[in-house]
Amino acid sequence: MNNYYLIHLDNEGKTSVYKVLPSLKLEILKNYGEEYTKYDKYDVFWKWFKRKIEYEGEELCFIVSSCEEYFIVDEKINISSIHTLNEDEIKTILSTNEKLSTYLFCYPNMEINFEKKKEELTEIYDENKKNIQNYFRKKTMEYKYRK
Repeated sequence: MNNYYLIHLDNEGKTSVYKVLPSLKLEILKNYGEEYTKYDKYDVFWKWFKRKIEYEGEELCFIVSSCEEYFIVDEKINISSIHTLNEDEIKTILSTNEKLSTYLFCYPNMEINFEKKKEELTEIYDENKKNIQNYFRKKTMEYKYRK
């Protein structure tokens, strides 16, 4: 069973898709080299998704961060009856994302209380200062939140 993390930025018309690896690292699914897909209809997006992962009916789990109050998963995709990730693991995945949207959905359904704050982000990025990616993420967050 595979887990996927989707970031749906409707105001930009973009959806980024990541496969969640067992180590909780994210592997981006690129669309012709781009880190996001740009489809205005769910059915077109899901056709691309199923073709990209070579979907053959296996059960999947989704974590979706969206700007909209709803997010529609293709009815032909088998959603697992239980989530393979626990709440802490999902929070870990969400905490590394600077584009966290207003609404959070889990398929299968799972209640998650998650509010991302500047202080929390700074703590996350300070954990490993030797990592160049974390260094630039921290600098980006400092720039976004400066007054």
